[in-house]
Amino acid sequence: MIQKEKGWFWRPSYDVHLKEPHAAVSGIFGGSCTAWFQDGYNPVAVDMRGDEGNSRSNKKRSPFSADFFGSLCYTFQHGKFRELYGDLTRIDARLDICSASALAKRVINGLKSSSANSAKDPMSCPWINLIVQQQIYGPIVFRADSRVALDSLRGKHAPHIEDSIYSLSYSLRLL
Repeated sequence: MIQKEKGWFWRPSYDVHLKEPHAAVSGIFGGSCTAWFQDGYNPVAVDMRGDEGNSRSNKKRSPFSADFFGSLCYTFQHGKFRELYGDLTRIDARLDICSASALAKRVINGLKSSSANSAKDPMSCPWINLIVQQQIYGPIVFRADSRVALDSLRGKHAPHIEDSIYSLSYSLRLL
């Protein structure tokens, strides 16, 4: 209910899921564990993907391995998405770490030396996903999604945008 000079009026939000301003932090963390019941002396062919293409190398498999992964998210919304314009601003940011052990190896190798060989593992590169939403007019919302890599496999050591999507959406109050 909204009070105007002529009385109270019912003005529902354009989208039920976006009707309240909020800020939230969430996270998802997990792990994996592998144990091989072989003698461990059989070399295993492993695909290595580098700048020179595909190559195969023989590598001994560890009898036991464990790794952790995770995502940390932050969401902020301003506005109740009821007015004709400027009543919704939403920002979502998510940090993804695919492999904690690969990231730790990259950090340790980076502290020891600045060799380009430490940048070969794509699992060691954390990503940040950013989403920005802004109400244009009424139920029409502009949205910009981008995926930012914090390091590169090509030897660049600066954050860069890997993927971007721009869209306009129309929110329906009732389906």
